[in-house]
Amino acid sequence: MTDERFAIVCDDGCDLPEGRAAALGVELVVPADEASLLAAYERLADAGVGQVVSLHGTAVVSGAAEEARRAARRMAGRLEVSVVDTGTASVGTGIVVERVAAAREAGASTADVVALAAQLRERVRLLVITAEGARPVRRRNVRRRGSLLRRADAMRMRLVGERTLYSLHDGNLAQADRSMSLSDLTGRIAHAMSAMAQEEGPLCYAEVGAPASHALARLEKPLDTNEFEARRLWVSACGDATAAALGEGVVGVAVVPERLWTSVHQL
Repeated sequence: MTDERFAIVCDDGCDLPEGRAAALGVELVVPADEASLLAAYERLADAGVGQVVSLHGTAVVSGAAEEARRAARRMAGRLEVSVVDTGTASVGTGIVVERVAAAREAGASTADVVALAAQLRERVRLLVITAEGARPVRRRNVRRRGSLLRRADAMRMRLVGERTLYSLHDGNLAQADRSMSLSDLTGRIAHAMSAMAQEEGPLCYAEVGAPASHALARLEKPLDTNEFEARRLWVSACGDATAAALGEGVVGVAVVPERLWTSVHQL
């Protein structure tokens, strides 16, 4: 283990399985507002911690990273806090938290894990299907007229039973497809993973969705294929923070190249 010990903080937007953050030795802060994060940082400083890596969902859909930065500024001179915008959300952020915790356990320094998080930001891709009529909350460049148009469009989508597939990668949220058929959209996820595997090799992925739900079962079916090699890491329920950011009833996967999942012990 390295002599440079540091704490890891995240919020419930990481959608780790229940109890997993504690098992990893990660401080889970709920809610992810300035006051709660400041209280967590103060507890860690009081316990003798000198450095913290604070991991949060991308600013495109979550305000947690900015809340963490405000709290970190208030700890100046007392605790060094490295706030990381993971460029992803939900189980995508969970993958980053898992790998950072594993790297710390392997003896990595604060600088090492911040660099690792930057690598993961460029490679982790979150693919999520919204419930009928739901839309992610975009936190930038929101105008009233656009909001009204989006609400009208969401109403139309609910009426026709249409769902939307979104891709979130390196802090960029993009609409990938729309369909009234959930099977069509889950097939698009499998196709996207196949294309990613051709470039990156074997993959690892984590799923988010209501356990034993119809939508989650539909998602898993096209992933059981010989077209590409992929290993499922875990399945998580959609937490409150993710539901607020990406919409109720979201289902999807976060994908990472297996070489990045397994490379933390080489840091």
